Amino acid sequence: MVGWVDAWWLRLALGLLGSGIIALAAYRVRSLSGSGALAAIIMGTSYVTLGGPLWFGALMVFFVTSTALSKFKRRHRAKQDAEAN
Repeated sequence: MVGWVDAWWLRLALGLLGSGIIALAAYRVRSLSGSGALAAIIMGTSYVTLGGPLWFGALMVFFVTSTALSKFKRRHRAKQDAEAN
């Protein structure tokens, strides 16, 4: 099927474990809300189970870059507001 791990249930378990760890870490640093963390676990597990490591990697690249840009934009806007006053 996917090739890297043939048993779907093992991919499901690995996806759930990996996505859970990543979502918990993102929740703790306030990059995700509670519902966002739950959605990340569902999406990450689905990507690993059905798509494989390439698709999960693409999802992770999107998450990391969008989080970094959001935090940068928030800091940049706060700095502009402070300088304007």
